[in-house]
Amino acid sequence: MNKHLLATLLVFCSGWVLAQTGTIKGVMTGDDDLSIIGGSVVLEGTTIGASTDFDGNYELKEIPVGEQTIVYSFIGLKTQKHKITVKEGETVSLDTKLAEDIMLLEQVVVVGFGTTQKRDITGSIATVKADAIEQSSQPSVDEALQGQAAGVSIISQNGISGSAVKINVRGTNSIAAGSQPLIVVDGIPITTGNFDPGNLGSSSNALSDINPNDIESIEVLKDAAATAIYGSRGANGVILITTKRGKAGKSKINIGYSYGIMNETNRVKFLDASEHLALRDRARADQGLDPETAGTSVGGGLTRAEADSIAQKGGTDWIDEMLRTGGVHQLEVSASGGSEKVRYYMGGAYRSEDGFLKGNTYDRVNARLNLDADASKILKVGGNLAITYTSIDRVRTGDAGGLGTAQQILPYVPIYDENGDFNNDIGNPVRDLALQSFNMEIIRSINSLYTDLTLHKNLKFHTDFGIDFMNQQEDEFNFRNVNQAGSTSSAWDRTTRVINWNLSNYLTYEKDWDEKHYFKMMVGQSAQRVKAEGFGLFGFGFPNDYLTTPSDAP
Repeated sequence: MNKHLLATLLVFCSGWVLAQTGTIKGVMTGDDDLSIIGGSVVLEGTTIGASTDFDGNYELKEIPVGEQTIVYSFIGLKTQKHKITVKEGETVSLDTKLAEDIMLLEQVVVVGFGTTQKRDITGSIATVKADAIEQSSQPSVDEALQGQAAGVSIISQNGISGSAVKINVRGTNSIAAGSQPLIVVDGIPITTGNFDPGNLGSSSNALSDINPNDIESIEVLKDAAATAIYGSRGANGVILITTKRGKAGKSKINIGYSYGIMNETNRVKFLDASEHLALRDRARADQGLDPETAGTSVGGGLTRAEADSIAQKGGTDWIDEMLRTGGVHQLEVSASGGSEKVRYYMGGAYRSEDGFLKGNTYDRVNARLNLDADASKILKVGGNLAITYTSIDRVRTGDAGGLGTAQQILPYVPIYDENGDFNNDIGNPVRDLALQSFNMEIIRSINSLYTDLTLHKNLKFHTDFGIDFMNQQEDEFNFRNVNQAGSTSSAWDRTTRVINWNLSNYLTYEKDWDEKHYFKMMVGQSAQRVKAEGFGLFGFGFPNDYLTTPSDAP
C-alpha cells in the first residue's frame, strides 16, 4: 500500500468528533474584595476544575454546552454554586464573591496525627464529607472522590468493575517510583496497589474493599504538610479516610437498597462490512488500480468473494459482541448509637455488579464495627473491625484482548467458520471470552485499637495499633482449542498474602492563653512493617475436559 492509499484509508476510517464546548473564566474574591489565591472552581458532577491564580483568576476549558453548575469554594468561606448557560465556541465571564463561613472555620478536620480547626490550617487540605460521598453511586472510595476535590485527578483506567483508578494529587510527582498517594484509614496506612500478574491488561483495586457508605469524611493533604507528617511516604500526597463513629443517644438504623444499569459511553462508530469493502474499492480506484477479483485475499483468511457474501448478511459487529447492558444492585444497613460511656457504629453492605463488558462481574460483602468507650475521666479506648469479601470475574482488555482486540478486527471477518466452530484465523475475542476464565477472590480485614490518656489538662498521650490483612486468590483457566490438534488446556492458581501492621505513639501538649495565643507541640513515634508473599501453581495437559485445576494435571 503506497502513501496515497494510506492517506485515503485514514480519511475515511477516522471519525471526526466535533466537540461542542465553551469556556468559562472569571475572578474569585472575598467580602473584602481581595483576590482569593488557590480557590477551588469545579464543574459540578465532573472532574473538570481549576484553582485560582495569584490574582484570583480562573479558567475552565472544554465545558459542554448547555446549562451547567459551577461550584466555588475556599477554606473558611461559604461554598457557592452558580448556574450558567454555555454556548458552543463562546467564552463566558463569571465572577464570584465568597462570604466568610464562621461555622466552617470552627470545623474539626483530620490532619494526620490528630485534629485541628480549619481556622488554624496553613497548609492545603481538601475536605469531602459523608453527604457528598453518599450521593455517588461508585463502588469504591477513589471513584467516589472524583470531582469532589480541586487539585486531585482521578482517572478510571477502563470500565471493568473492580479495576484500579489512577490518582494524582497536584500532578505527577515521580517518573519511576509511581504517583499514587498514601492512603490512611482511621490512622492506619493501608495496603494499596496491584497484586495480580497484569496479563489481562488491567489492574486490581485494593481500595474497592472499603465501603464508601461507612466513611464520615475524607481529607486530602496536598502540600509539604503531607511529607512533614508522613515523610517520604507522603511525597505524592496523603488521603486521610475517617470512618463513621457512634454518638450517644437513641439508636439510629438505616436500611437502603439501590439498583441501576451500566452502559458504555461514547461508543466508537466503525464502518460496517459493506462500507469497509466499498472503501477498499474506492481506494484502489483513486490510485488507478484494477478492482479486486473474487480470489483476492482481503485478510482474516478470506477471499474477496467470501467477504462480499458475509457483508451481504450484515457482517460482524465485534464491538457489540463484547458489550452488554449491565446492572448493579446494592443493599446496605447500618446502626449507631450508645450511651455517654460506650458508643458504637455497625454497618454492612452487599453489592453486585454485572459490568457492561460481557463476562465481567463484581460482588462484594462488607461488615464493620466501630466502638468507643470512656473507661474513666482520663482514659478513652476504642477499636475498629472491618472485613470484606470480594469476588471478581475479570476479562481481558486493551492490548491483552477483549474489547481492545474487537476494535481491530475487520467487520467482514466471521466469528465462526463454516462448520460452526470458532474462527481461529484471527485473535477471536468471542472465542477467548467463551474458553477463558479469570476469577479473583479477596478477603480483606482492616482492624485497629487505640487509647487516649489525659495526663494533664494540657498534656495527652495517644497510641494506636492497626493491622491490614489481605488474602487474594486467583484462578485462571484457558480451555484447549478444539480445532487444533494437540492443543491442551492450562490453569493457574495464585495466592498473594499481605500483612501490614502499624504502631503509633505520640504525646501532645497544647495551651491557649486567653484565646490570643495558642501553642501546640507534638512528639511521637511511628513504625510500620509490610510483609507480602505469594506463590502459584501452573498445570497443563489435563487428561479430560472436566479437570480444570493445576493439581489435576499429569
